Amino acid sequence: MNSVYELDTIDQFQQVLEYPNLIVYKIYADWCSPCTVYKPQFEEFAKQTPGVIFISSDVSKNFIKVDSLPSTVFIKNKQAIDKITGIDMALLRQKVSQYA
Repeated sequence: MNSVYELDTIDQFQQVLEYPNLIVYKIYADWCSPCTVYKPQFEEFAKQTPGVIFISSDVSKNFIKVDSLPSTVFIKNKQAIDKITGIDMALLRQKVSQYA
């Protein structure tokens, strides 16, 4: 069962980038109302999706720059390959299926 790993440092982020499979990275802020709604949905999806690593961090950490919150970035081979802005669980499922 997967869980979502909360990253606090750039070292942790760089360590996760070594993972060979798909990484799904959620960027949020505690003050962001849609982010609060998205959190349990993202966590539940992570539990149902083996073989993919799910990470998250507060936007203030700035591991990847985003223009809107929440943002979900898909990373493979240390490269950001796609992104979703806002909450779209159907699109999240589709992209994980596509890239995993």
